Amino acid sequence: MKDHITVKQTNCILFLYLLGNLFIFGRTDHSERDIGLAVILSVFLVLPLYFMYSRILSKNPDKNLFELLLAYFGRWIGRLFILLYLFYALIFTVMRLNSFLEFTIYEGMIETPKYFMGTFIILFCVFLAYSKLSTLGRFCEVLFPIVITLITLVIIVSIPYFHYANLQPFLYDGFIPVLKDTFRFVITPFGEAVILLGILSGTKEEGKHPLFLSKGLATIYIVLFLNCIKTVLIIGSPASNLFNYLSYNTLSVAKVGELLERFEIITSTTTVVYTLLTIGIRIIFISKAIEALFYTKTYRIFTMPISFTVLALMQLFFASSVRYFEFIKKMVYLTIPFQFVIPFFLFVMMYRKKEPINR
Repeated sequence: MKDHITVKQTNCILFLYLLGNLFIFGRTDHSERDIGLAVILSVFLVLPLYFMYSRILSKNPDKNLFELLLAYFGRWIGRLFILLYLFYALIFTVMRLNSFLEFTIYEGMIETPKYFMGTFIILFCVFLAYSKLSTLGRFCEVLFPIVITLITLVIIVSIPYFHYANLQPFLYDGFIPVLKDTFRFVITPFGEAVILLGILSGTKEEGKHPLFLSKGLATIYIVLFLNCIKTVLIIGSPASNLFNYLSYNTLSVAKVGELLERFEIITSTTTVVYTLLTIGIRIIFISKAIEALFYTKTYRIFTMPISFTVLALMQLFFASSVRYFEFIKKMVYLTIPFQFVIPFFLFVMMYRKKEPINR
């Protein structure tokens, strides 16, 4: 029997998962003061993408991405796509774990070895991944209003530190930098929602399916827009490009008195939680990919070895921080086949064939 969650829990998972990805890759390298326009323009690309994701899940209830790939492309081609998704998720999980460790060590534990800190973090991710999906959904449902409240309070108390002159001049560098950041937002964080196709299938409500065009998407867009505007108003441009973790560093720059200092601590704590949640979801995705490859009965037996494999690969490839940030710039656009091309082929196959291949 499959482990299903409610539609509300699906929205909460979508919001927190995208928020975790946004925190990890939250820099604006091109549009600078015009980043708000890039966020607005990305809506026109994200909506058709999420419509495709929603139709993929609703067309065949109770099947996740891997089951659909096997059903519509056959055993061999389907397995090839699953294997590609496995390596894609593994590489980017290593990147996200490394980015999170860079944040925790740089901001508070400078002398702590990365591998030592990573061991404790990965154990928590194993616990999240080993839990049932319904448990993960309930956890996100509880965490969602807390995160929304904190984000709202942080924006309110930051208003006295706004410098509205930072928004001018508008489109000073032209429209091309805005377009570059528009596509970057579509790829990360919104395109990363393809990972959720691998762990979601049906819902507890009869006749309802996990929808990506939902309140979770609307909420994350509002949060993203307000956070980008807040960053520009407080830090300014191009000074914002000097920071790797803008949500945290903005409060550090604006910190005057105990109030914002306490908000900085609270924000850091909640950031740790939903970033670890993002890594845990990716470990579930990799485990389910291996489950589909080898037709095993449960994915949980793979969570522990996969988690420590991620830790070992991080130590092997990203021992240098400079090497890591260079790797990010090269790899981010390699996600396009997994976020757009393969789901599009699956979408076309689902509507061209009345029945999936059963072999």
